[in-house]
Amino acid sequence: MASTLDIMAAAVKHKPHSFQFIRKATGLTMTDEEFTVMAQSDSSRFKLVRFVKRDDEGSRIRPGHPGVGLRKSRNA
Repeated sequence: MASTLDIMAAAVKHKPHSFQFIRKATGLTMTDEEFTVMAQSDSSRFKLVRFVKRDDEGSRIRPGHPGVGLRKSRNA
């Protein structure tokens, strides 16, 4: 059985994704905070990212959606 870190890595193999996307794509039920802790526990593999979030008028909302991507050395 694959570990949670391996499932996260597979979900972001080609490009970074939000934690919201990872939950939908993988069925993992962790909170944003739990995903953040998991990514930080293997910081040589994962980098934390933020995605732009916009309101109904198109204005940016900060801080945006949290997410994760693989570091370049892990994409090859």
